[in-house]
Parts: sequence; C-alpha cells; structure tokens
Amino acid sequence: MTLRPGIRARTPRRSDGHLLAIDLARGEGARLTLISVAASPRILTTGPHIPPVPTEDELVRHAEKVLARAEALIPEDVPVVTVVRCGPAAEAILERIELGGHDVVVLRACGRGDPGADRTRRA
Repeated sequence: MTLRPGIRARTPRRSDGHLLAIDLARGEGARLTLISVAASPRILTTGPHIPPVPTEDELVRHAEKVLARAEALIPEDVPVVTVVRCGPAAEAILERIELGGHDVVVLRACGRGDPGADRTRRA
C-alpha cells in the first residue's frame, strides 16, 4: 500500500487519504509505504530574470522532511516505511509500485488540480 504525501511546504494533516490508508493497512495487517518524490519544478519565465532552481540535494532534503512529518501522523500500531525517489513524479511512483508489489495505492494530489484531492486505485 502506498501513500504519497504532498511535497509542498505545508503541514501535513490527516486527510481522508491518510485515514483511508491507515484503515486499509490495519484491516489487512499490511505495511504502509509513504513515498515523496523530489521532482524538479517546471519553471516558465517571461522576463529577463530566472528564479533560483533548487538543487537535487535540496529537493531530497525537503522530501525527507515532508515524509518525517507525514510519518508522525501514522499511529504506532501501523508498520510504516518511507521512500524518497527523484525524477518525474508519475514515473517514480509507478516504478515504486512495480518494485514494491503494492496491492492498493492511495495518492494525495499535489501541484496540479485540487491540492487536497485524494485518489484511491487498485493496482
């Protein structure tokens, strides 16, 4: 089972996706895998100034902080593993799903669309 918390600099909270993932893990006696992807931002500029672009190390450190905050929301009776991946988010998540043999994936949308939307799919 996989839950990917948002990678924005905000305090994670127990969204419906977190609660669903916790309930599923408890009910099935499963381990919960939290993944955060350190993806380079797409920067579009229209002026002569280019904004600073974070380094991969900075992105990874940020992803680790997000995972630590998300992991703190998981009750102690639910086994949890954290994973940081680099690269395009969709590719990194799909690669991890294949590698981990996950049966259920709960995603917290971030960036595009509704930032609070949770999606659940069976693998």
